[in-house]
Amino acid sequence: AVNLQPDHAATHLELARALLGRQCADQAEDEANRAMELDPLLRPVAEQVLQQVQEHHGPSVVCPMDY
Repeated sequence: AVNLQPDHAATHLELARALLGRQCADQAEDEANRAMELDPLLRPVAEQVLQQVQEHHGPSVVCPMDY
């Protein structure tokens, strides 16, 4: 979906959540930051995801991005 709509902030935010769920904290952080760049109104929600990234314990794995 991000590939089809690269400027859609909510899609980046949902991808950030999915990546965090897969222990891909570094990539999740990048996607949450991108969502905030695209739509400042999503800042409160993106900051929640970034807080979860900070609370992530353990190594961050690299998830393949097949989009």
